[in-house]
Amino acid sequence: KGEAMLESMRAAGRPITPAMEKMAVWMDQMETDVSGEAPMLKPGDASMASPFTVKASSVMPVTDIIKQGRSTLVTTVQMYKILGLTCLSTAYGLSVMYLQGVKFSDVQATLNGMLSAALF
Repeated sequence: KGEAMLESMRAAGRPITPAMEKMAVWMDQMETDVSGEAPMLKPGDASMASPFTVKASSVMPVTDIIKQGRSTLVTTVQMYKILGLTCLSTAYGLSVMYLQGVKFSDVQATLNGMLSAALF
């Protein structure tokens, strides 16, 4: 396919760059390397399919993946709830203190934020 692409570009009078020639060589190599089978993953290979790659012959690992996904979702929602409540309580506390004439300095606000982050 790569050499045919170059020939059609030459016939059309288009300039051919070295990058195009390299890509044509790669296309031809990929076409000759394919043996008709999907490449096999070796143990330890990292891929997008790694969470779904199991040696078991049953569908039980699918339930484990679903449980892990649900756990991740619950944890994320809980994190956002805590963050929202912390923001609301901080805003309420700062507004009450502002009404009484108390203002935090930059250092005090930074320390307050760091301490509240350490608690969660």
